[in-house]
Amino acid sequence: MSSYSKCPVCEKGNFKLTSAEVDIPYYGQAYIITLICEVCAFRITDVVLSKVNPPTAYYAKIDSVEDLKIKVVKSSTAIIRIPEMGVKMEPGAVSQGFITNIEGILQRVEDVTVMVKGWLTDERKLEKCNQLLEKINKAVNGEFEFTFIIEDPLGNSLLVGAPGQIIKKRRLSERQVNRMLSKRKF
Repeated sequence: MSSYSKCPVCEKGNFKLTSAEVDIPYYGQAYIITLICEVCAFRITDVVLSKVNPPTAYYAKIDSVEDLKIKVVKSSTAIIRIPEMGVKMEPGAVSQGFITNIEGILQRVEDVTVMVKGWLTDERKLEKCNQLLEKINKAVNGEFEFTFIIEDPLGNSLLVGAPGQIIKKRRLSERQVNRMLSKRKF
């Protein structure tokens, strides 16, 4: 057990560690690791790939409903960007890792946008939320092209498409990695 054996939320419970091995099509083995507080049920989840990978960025042009099925393996250190929608998901102190697909990421963005929209009173910000929700709706129906980018300074994230789906991959520079890790709030 690491030095974080006490729960940072309730400060009473200890973490229980669980892990599960999963097989990612066209990639191979990965592990989902979860720490759960035995008292308050606070949870931290992360994904660790079985292969050691260099710091990497993946890019996919999404222009069809079929492309929404591209698998997303996101570790707790990854940044997700969708420039055409103005979306940027950055890791925070309790960032979670997960496995989903691009449609699942759009659903997460939609859920957060709807929640934030309920708090807003500024008409300009409400309109921006409505525009984003409209773009998400069009994207889910294959009517809005966008670029999906995931960057991971530790190399534990990836995009996995079916044969024929084009996913570009490039190694992150040392400067990019240092910048990403220095912004991280541990």
